[in-house]
Amino acid sequence: ELAAMHVDLGQMDQALTAGRRALAIDRKVHNQVHEANVLRVLGIVHQRQGEHETAGALLQQALLIHRMRGNRREEAVCLANLGALLVVTGDVSGASELWKRSLRMHRAVGNRRAECTILYNMALLAANRGDLLAALSGYQSVLALAREIAGLALETAALGSLAVVYAGLGQVGLALEHFELCLARARERGDRLHEASSLGSVGILHHGMGRLDAAASHYEQALTIHREVGNQRAQANLAYNV
Repeated sequence: ELAAMHVDLGQMDQALTAGRRALAIDRKVHNQVHEANVLRVLGIVHQRQGEHETAGALLQQALLIHRMRGNRREEAVCLANLGALLVVTGDVSGASELWKRSLRMHRAVGNRRAECTILYNMALLAANRGDLLAALSGYQSVLALAREIAGLALETAALGSLAVVYAGLGQVGLALEHFELCLARARERGDRLHEASSLGSVGILHHGMGRLDAAASHYEQALTIHREVGNQRAQANLAYNV
């Protein structure tokens, strides 16, 4: 748990130290369930540090333990992590296959939130390779499921991603509509970064349509938030637009 907390905070060195300590204890007391969970976290740490071969080996060890113990829920999680690793290493087709297997397993065990996350990742993969229609269909599925399970964070992300796809397809009206919905959900959640991102994106759309006053207003609102949260890179980009 400590190692995972450090990962969430972006503290990879501390996560590595805590994970190795926990792994040694788990192996000493033969706690395979926790050992597999720690191996998975360590795999994520090594992936983020660019040590892909080590990451893959650790994730495979975690996967085998969960498979041996019949823990299909955690096996599905490991498959998803291995898929994410393959995306980083450029094996997009391999990643897609692993995510499909993970998706089937998550559905079989009723893990709908994880199902929603996998669907989102698959839609993002389609968007990144330029298949906007596949991405559109994928994000629409994510949005429907997120609303069904009251997954507000996933709903916010799906709305923003749908807006980007609609903009890419030249459907500016739908893009604006979905950015505004994303903005409302972000404010509801207190998600300042998503709020600022949506404001900036709406500004860009207005700018492209020649609505300079509306664009400037949205840019200024986004810039204010980025200043408040200390996002300097976004501040520089928006200041240029303004």
